[in-house]
Amino acid sequence: FASCRRLQSIVIPYPISVIGSHAFSYCDSVTTLTLPNSLDSIANDAFSQMSSLQRVDFMGTAEQWCGIVFKSNPVSTSRCLYINNQPVEHLILAAGATKVNANAFKRCNSLRRINTGHACSVIEESAFNDCDSLHTVIFGSGLDSIGYQAFYYCNNIDSVVCLSTVPPAIVNGSFHYYGNTVTLHVPCGSGQAYLASSWHNYVNNND
Repeated sequence: FASCRRLQSIVIPYPISVIGSHAFSYCDSVTTLTLPNSLDSIANDAFSQMSSLQRVDFMGTAEQWCGIVFKSNPVSTSRCLYINNQPVEHLILAAGATKVNANAFKRCNSLRRINTGHACSVIEESAFNDCDSLHTVIFGSGLDSIGYQAFYYCNNIDSVVCLSTVPPAIVNGSFHYYGNTVTLHVPCGSGQAYLASSWHNYVNNND
């Protein structure tokens, strides 16, 4: 369907699991896109150059969305995501989510608050990149690592809560540099461990 400029709305039906490269690229009249809970992966440029896209609906759970392999993500164009017709503003992950895949919420401006839950151990690269409306992030006690640019360009984060007593591994560029304007809340007695880790480059400590 690439370059099909008459298309105005796309509904991908169940049980489609893979959307291939350039499948709907340059469909620049499309304003809404609905994706099924059977979806496993979206290939590079599957929805590129869809300049009119305003809304992406996923007919599943947040945990299922986190498990999709995103080589590209249409939310980067629409700037908002709906799950079961509800805008994703306060993301709370249940026990089924052990990982947030790369690019899962990239440029999702509807997102204001995140709680990754205690089961999530990995947040991959660019998972929440450029989420401009994001203010509060709560990492559960099971988090082990945060990937490259996972929270880069999230310029409005003002509070980070990390419930793990052991600082999760981060790399240079996991977060945007905040100029010491963000407060990090950690479990009592863990402050020195965080200050001795790479976390001190991004946030003030509030043990």
